[in-house]
Amino acid sequence: MVVVDYGDYGFETWNVEVGELDHEYPDIIGAPGWNNLSSDAQTVVVWGYGVGEESGLSVWNLSTYKKIFELSIPMVKGDGWRCGALNSNGTVLAASNNEGYVYFYDLESGKKIGEIFLPYKFTS
Repeated sequence: MVVVDYGDYGFETWNVEVGELDHEYPDIIGAPGWNNLSSDAQTVVVWGYGVGEESGLSVWNLSTYKKIFELSIPMVKGDGWRCGALNSNGTVLAASNNEGYVYFYDLESGKKIGEIFLPYKFTS
């Protein structure tokens, strides 16, 4: 399974073994290319969309087509969420922001379970 995002609406999932469209998800919108699929292909995280004046990130259950979790953070230097990743079965989210923090959430309880700070290193 692969996620295909054309940048104009939602995204599609494709079955790469047979080369066919699996499903369209027009209402699950992030910034173009800013999405990650759990390895069991049941959960997706998308980010980079606006929630009022803030940056949004959400997690969706693809089999039920329902949003199961959403976060928003203030924009910092014109950017908010930088990346989102899910563990293999889609129960833990890692979400990083523009300041170098990575937050970990248990998606079953909705609670933050940890955070780390990874300062950026700029090279010339």
